[in-house]
Amino acid sequence: MLQASSESIKEIAAALVEASAEIGGVVKGANNPFFKSKYADLASIIELVKAPLEKQGIVILQPIRTDENGNAFLETKLLHGSGEFISSFMPLDVSGKEQTLGSRITYFRRYQLQSMLSIPAIDDDGEMAMQRERR
Repeated sequence: MLQASSESIKEIAAALVEASAEIGGVVKGANNPFFKSKYADLASIIELVKAPLEKQGIVILQPIRTDENGNAFLETKLLHGSGEFISSFMPLDVSGKEQTLGSRITYFRRYQLQSMLSIPAIDDDGEMAMQRERR
């Protein structure tokens, strides 16, 4: 994964520290029947982070970009009201059927966002019920 940022990240870094204090883990609430497992879907991740980020003046952008050679990338950009940003780029194979591509984009969006914000996935609702103190 490639990364980029504005020249200064002083303001967005402080804002991310504040937002991070409010962001916990995301529950693996979606079912994957193929692997017979659970996962945290994109909607759950966005629901978890949207309000804390917006409170700190940060918006999430996830456009698909191409480089000068025509290679496609999914960019996840955390953009602060100050104009500062932090971005991560993941190569994206755009071949195949549109439905397959849509699934691939969604998959990368959720993993990239979860990775950039260090969001752990919680295995079950019982763990949430424990209301453990975050460290």
